Amino acid sequence: MYPFQNVLFTTDFSTSSKSALKYAAAFAREHNATLYIHNSQEASLPPNAIKLSERALADNNYEWLVTIKREMEALAHSPLVTGLKVELLLTEGSPKDEIPRVIRDHGIDFATIGTTARPGLGGALGSTALSIMAHASCPMLFTRHPMHNFVYYKGTQTNIALNRLLFATSLSESDNTAKRLAFELARAHQSELTIIHSIGSFLGYIQAVSLSKIIDVEDRVRSDANERLSQLAKEASDITTETLLTEGSPSEEVLRIASEKDIDLIILGTAKATSSTSLPGRDAERIVRGAFCPVLTIPQGTLS
Repeated sequence: MYPFQNVLFTTDFSTSSKSALKYAAAFAREHNATLYIHNSQEASLPPNAIKLSERALADNNYEWLVTIKREMEALAHSPLVTGLKVELLLTEGSPKDEIPRVIRDHGIDFATIGTTARPGLGGALGSTALSIMAHASCPMLFTRHPMHNFVYYKGTQTNIALNRLLFATSLSESDNTAKRLAFELARAHQSELTIIHSIGSFLGYIQAVSLSKIIDVEDRVRSDANERLSQLAKEASDITTETLLTEGSPSEEVLRIASEKDIDLIILGTAKATSSTSLPGRDAERIVRGAFCPVLTIPQGTLS
């Protein structure tokens, strides 16, 4: 739902995960939404653990939960969330299962998650973040600390500075929801919007067919892609829009353009997971892993 009504900030209390709080708080404030602060523990929890007093927890051999309760309450009293409606959620189970469930059960329509992935070799995105990306039923904002920011705050005042957006599209139906939200964010924040599509490399066809056929295929693919990009630009006629058709690895091209244009936010559409073990495409993973700005992944059909 846009404007957002229920915003989720999920954390394991690490520095990287806490860095996402300012984004969740800023969007909750802008949309007058409820902010849910969530943590999941794989150990067994007593009923209504977050509402129990520290003494009750200690008396029932849950001393280890006292620290967690204090961490969550400290986040709820952060200057970042002053004046917001805040709900604390402490759940039992694996984060990769619990976060998608919490999103469904509480009608979350925008969620943030801080990651520790780093660009370069050995910086693979964690399996938990990948699973959440694949199975969450709402837009997910992935952030990393430190990185290029678009939310600034001083005291209890926050400012969302979305000056330059990048919408990376495969020109398929799975991007329709992402396109809609990219346009709405650009309009709401008067952002410049760059729409990019990469057609990949044609070099792999050379050994299989004649050069003349390669040129013919390339011309037709480029013509079709340019036509579709032009149609997207027409749909966004009230937005300052630039369309780019590039050739090469889609993830590398998105990261290159985002860096060159000092993009504030990359927006990606993702297809629905087909099973409990499905993961998003490698391009989405590589973009989230390698981006120097936040990345918003939007599952197909998640906005009403």
